[in-house]
Amino acid sequence: MTAHRPPIRLGIIGAGVMGARREAAALADPRFAHVATVDGQAAADDMLRSDALDAVVIAVTPDAAPGLTATALERGLHVLCEKPPARSLAELGPVIDAARRHPDTQLAFGFNHRHHGSVVAARALVASGRYGTVVGMRGVYGKRADGMSGWRTEPATSGGGILRDQGVHMVDLMHVFAGGPFTDVTGRISHTHQADVEDSAWALLTTDTGVVATLCSSAVEAREIFRLELMLSDGRLTLAGILSGSGAYAPERLIAERPGAEPAVTSYAVDHSWAHELSAFGDAIERGTAVADGTLSQAAAATRVVDGIYASASRRDSARREGTRA
Repeated sequence: MTAHRPPIRLGIIGAGVMGARREAAALADPRFAHVATVDGQAAADDMLRSDALDAVVIAVTPDAAPGLTATALERGLHVLCEKPPARSLAELGPVIDAARRHPDTQLAFGFNHRHHGSVVAARALVASGRYGTVVGMRGVYGKRADGMSGWRTEPATSGGGILRDQGVHMVDLMHVFAGGPFTDVTGRISHTHQADVEDSAWALLTTDTGVVATLCSSAVEAREIFRLELMLSDGRLTLAGILSGSGAYAPERLIAERPGAEPAVTSYAVDHSWAHELSAFGDAIERGTAVADGTLSQAAAATRVVDGIYASASRRDSARREGTRA
C-alpha cells in the first residue's frame, strides 16, 4: 500500500501570462496545493520568507529571475523558474552557487518546449536509431512584426530581444537533438523595427562532434512560424508548428521522412506540455531525484550560446565600423 504523501505547497511569483499558465497547471495537479500567486518585489520577498511553502514557481522578467531563484534556493525551496533564466550567463552565478550549497533542493527551468508532443515523439525516434544519427539542423522561430512589446523591448529588463526571449527555446531544443552543447558560435543580429533590442538574429552553431545547426530567430515575420528540421543519416524529421497559448503557431505536426518512402505525418491537437512539465517537477520533488529536462546545466548551456551569438555579432559590427572609418 502506498503511503499518503502531503501535497506539495506551491507558491507562484509573477501574475502575468506565464504565472497564470503555471497556476492553472498546479490547480489541475492533485499533488500540488496552490498557496498563492503574488506579484511585485515586496510580495515576493514576503512569500519567500514564509514557512508555508515547499516549492515556488518564479515567472518574472529576466532581470529579477536570478535573484529570486537564488533566494528561494537559500530558503530551502524547490524552484521552477521561467526562461530566460537571466540576462546573461554571468547573472546565473549566484544561482549556481546557491544550488551547490543546497543539493537537496530541486531546480528546474521552464524550457517548456521539451514537453510538447511533437518534441517528445521526435526524441523517441532519434533515440531509436530508425532514422540514423543527427548530422545537422535548421531552425526558424519567429513572430509578426508587431509581436514584440513591453519589457521585451527594454534591454535593461530583458537582456536582449527576440533571441533572448524566444530564440533561446530553439537553442535549447537544438541542444537536445545535437547530443551536446554548441561550442563554435557565429551570429548576426539586426534592428529593423526595434532600436534598443534586436528583432532578428541568425546563427551558425557547431558541436565538438561536428553537428551543425542554423538558426533564425525573428520578430519581423509575416506571421508566426516554428519549424525545426533534423537532418539524419537515414532520413529527416521536421517539427512543424507548435501549440501555444495564443494558438498562433498551430498546427503542431511531426513529419518523418525516409528516402523513397511517403512522409509519415503525426498531428497534435492538445497541448499537455504545461501539465507534463509540472508533473516532472513534482516527481523530482517526491522522489528526490534531479529533473531530466530544464536542468541548471541545460539552462546555462542555452544561455551561453545566446551570449555567444550576441558577442559574435558585436565583434562583426565593430570590425565593420572600424573598416569603414579606415
